[in-house]
Amino acid sequence: MTRKYKTWSKYSNKNENIFHPEYTVQENPFRDISEQEKEQIFNEINRKIAEELPKLIQALRDQLIEFMPLHPLCLLTYHFPTRPVGTNRKTLIKIEQFQVELLQAFFLKIPLDEYKDLKPLTPDKVEPLIELMDKITSYKGFLRITSIDRTLPNDILKKQFILDSIRNSTEIVRNWAYPEATYRMLKDIYSLVNNNLLQRTKIDVLLLIDFFQELTEIIEERINEHWKKLKEIMKLNDKKEIISKYIEMFPVKNTSEEFFEFSRRFKSRKDFKYWLLGHSDILLNDLFKIDISISKNNYEGRLTENISELLNNLSHEIGDLKEDNEEFFYLDNPIWKKPFIKINNSEYYYPIPSMFQHSNFSIIENLLYPKDKELKDIIGKKKSEYLEKSIEKLFKESFPYATIYKNLYWYSVADSKEYENDVLVIIDNVFIIIEAKSGKFSKSSKRGSLKRIESEFNDLILEPAIQSKRFENFLYSQIGKVKLKDKNGIEIEIDCSSIRNIIRLSITLEFIPVLSSSKRELFESGFIDDLDTITTTMSLNDLEIVLELLPKQSEKIHYFLRRYDFEKNALFDGDELDILVFYLETGFNKGESEYGQETLILQGNSEKLDNYYLFRYYDNSIVKPIPRRTKFWNDILDRFEEKHKPGWTELAYYLLNVSYEDQIKIQEAVEKQSRVVIRDWGNPKLKNAVVLTYGPPQKKEIFVWFLYLDMLKEERNKQVQNIVGQEMERLNVSRALVLGSNLSKNYYPYSFIALLKSNNNNLSEPI
Repeated sequence: MTRKYKTWSKYSNKNENIFHPEYTVQENPFRDISEQEKEQIFNEINRKIAEELPKLIQALRDQLIEFMPLHPLCLLTYHFPTRPVGTNRKTLIKIEQFQVELLQAFFLKIPLDEYKDLKPLTPDKVEPLIELMDKITSYKGFLRITSIDRTLPNDILKKQFILDSIRNSTEIVRNWAYPEATYRMLKDIYSLVNNNLLQRTKIDVLLLIDFFQELTEIIEERINEHWKKLKEIMKLNDKKEIISKYIEMFPVKNTSEEFFEFSRRFKSRKDFKYWLLGHSDILLNDLFKIDISISKNNYEGRLTENISELLNNLSHEIGDLKEDNEEFFYLDNPIWKKPFIKINNSEYYYPIPSMFQHSNFSIIENLLYPKDKELKDIIGKKKSEYLEKSIEKLFKESFPYATIYKNLYWYSVADSKEYENDVLVIIDNVFIIIEAKSGKFSKSSKRGSLKRIESEFNDLILEPAIQSKRFENFLYSQIGKVKLKDKNGIEIEIDCSSIRNIIRLSITLEFIPVLSSSKRELFESGFIDDLDTITTTMSLNDLEIVLELLPKQSEKIHYFLRRYDFEKNALFDGDELDILVFYLETGFNKGESEYGQETLILQGNSEKLDNYYLFRYYDNSIVKPIPRRTKFWNDILDRFEEKHKPGWTELAYYLLNVSYEDQIKIQEAVEKQSRVVIRDWGNPKLKNAVVLTYGPPQKKEIFVWFLYLDMLKEERNKQVQNIVGQEMERLNVSRALVLGSNLSKNYYPYSFIALLKSNNNNLSEPI
């Protein structure tokens, strides 16, 4: 708990929507094992798994045919991937969506006539089924790793591990955006081309998106209603009342007398109520049933001429995947294109209603492309247009003081070529170069050779990075003003003399699995030749969330600048939102761990954002997460942005390099020393500066808080220069952030602030 100070307590931050750091460091378990021993271990693991995996898949098949078709899918979906609102994820059955998707594919591989019975999946059979799915997915992952030839050259071997990471992300990672953002982005994209699509395919894609959204909401509402009924029953204590309520709420065939007689088998009412919870699972299939009449009434003749035909094109029947290679289920599951299950012409089910959230482009394009081969290029161009316009819009909203240019053309003397930059943002002395890429890794590359995925990596990741690096070098090389042209031929004049920092970003439309890998891993694996070339790459949705959760312009700039350094220096496991939560917790100020050889495990951090993004529309009490920082520090940053004088972004950058713990530490020291300065002012031996050294040895910085009573500006500046100059020389640093407080006046949050730089022992004056 933050200590309260007599003077500073009113400036402390008491918000509860602040995340506290929670992460682990993973050491290499094979560090002290020879290559020969590692090879023997992996070969033995590979042999055992290769023998065991087919047996596990057969055991899964044997389990599935024992139960009522669809019921295991619906039960597992109900209990985890689409949990009822208000339930705790940790208290429910632990199974992930990708595992339920895999289960659906295995289920569709079994012909209907091979199912033995119509028994529901009972509670005692649930855990064994989940354990079996866990083993199958875990063993499959281990098999991919242990099958890698460890006699390959080291760089090729590391590339194989990156390739496995990409495949692993494809198999496991779900939902490239939160629901609200997904539907909004899809509608924005397809609205650009919907009329053309309607003419060519007779399908209204905007209504198709509405159809899936409505269908998902209907199923989620059924799930919530089912849960509410059970909660109401669980609150009752009288056995007859429990039974009566259960029969009233659920369409069961048994009479109250039969239920009452059966209840005598249980030692307590509590045991009986828990049995009823399991009994109600029999009815779960109906929660996921598609109401054909509602679909026809609402969409037939509007979305498409024939709803039944549409549903058929989005459905598999039981047994349809009998001849499919189950190896492809992991990386190219057929249900990603056809998520529905057809029982007959009037009975369809949607067992995983969050499927559209993950596979929307695959579902839509699978419907459209067979009807018109030209649509792929048409939609691809519109995606690119949408991405560039969205980036421009986001930065205009996030940086109101910025100047923004789109589609700038510039000429390179080095190779006598003209190049284009997608978006350039200029704010104070910071230039942000942005390249947009709307492509994605193909499914065949994820399954295929290393050469194929290297080719797509170059196209999606490396080429935009080289392009932005080329433009960065061009801008730094200019002296004074330079004239460029936009796509309309209009001349644009840009002053390059003020540049202090250049940020390079590559923004993709969809999540790309390789984005979870750090630059160091990509460099060491040989995917990139130069650490400085590769740039920060993130999806459009992740960019939107970053810009939303970092409310201050200075925070956004600091995040992008330090994000580049962090990815270049650190080894970590996590995607962009995991990294963002780490920043909210630490500001990337974690000392030498940024430069260590151990891997920071950030994966799963992003779950802390789920509560806000999933439930903010339903619960007004949910507040937006904010960075972990004292109120005093926030007030200084707010003052910078309010005044936005030249150089404010650079001051803010160094201020944000002070960790939360050090902010508390220096405020505490200043509180104590302020009393001494007021008491002993005029004493020639008085120490009226508090000095904080912070940061790891690789980027050591100092913060000096100068305390004084009324002084002439010239005298004050001279004293500051002497104190700070001595500290910079003693600590061997080239710059110092200085904050001054005139204790005679009530200036808040500071009287002056400056960034003093040493250049041949000449110090700039405080501003």
